[in-house]
Amino acid sequence: MSADDLPTLQKFSTEACRDKFAVAIATPAIIKAYDVDLQRDGVSTGLTTRTSYVIGQDGKVRFVHSNMDYKDHVRLTLEAVQAMRKSKR
Repeated sequence: MSADDLPTLQKFSTEACRDKFAVAIATPAIIKAYDVDLQRDGVSTGLTTRTSYVIGQDGKVRFVHSNMDYKDHVRLTLEAVQAMRKSKR
């Protein structure tokens, strides 16, 4: 999810994600609920932090990775999903 507008997300989904999955719009309520509002000196910048979550089928957050550098997000998130699958066996 992203706080970007729809045209930006459509372009990102096509170019960066290679149409493997769509990127949804994060509403202000979602941004608040997941506490990803990027602030400077306690004031919202209008941006969000780059945060990846893995949420179990029971609705519980199982993994959180928050880092503005995108490089480890996919690898770490995939590892968390794989670990959850192994623990169910």
